[in-house]
Amino acid sequence: MKRLGDLKTLSAYILILTAFSFINGCVSMTPLSTAAKSGDINAVKDFMAKGSNACEKGEYGLTPYMWAFEGGYTCRSEIYRILIDNAYEVL
Repeated sequence: MKRLGDLKTLSAYILILTAFSFINGCVSMTPLSTAAKSGDINAVKDFMAKGSNACEKGEYGLTPYMWAFEGGYTCRSEIYRILIDNAYEVL
């Protein structure tokens, strides 16, 4: 049982460190993801016009679309539309 307890403790530490990383801004985001999360429609449009990939994943595999949802701004439906209209997968 000692090993199971150690595993639970390790899991708790990993969860805490991940939470601190998010809180402290240690998570790497693409510039487009940063604009989407902050609700900056004009910046999102500019990045898309310059050829940014709406499907590009940053650290933890999160896309600009996911960050827009996390931001919670009232304009996020417009940002979703912009990202979806310009989405493509790079193969």
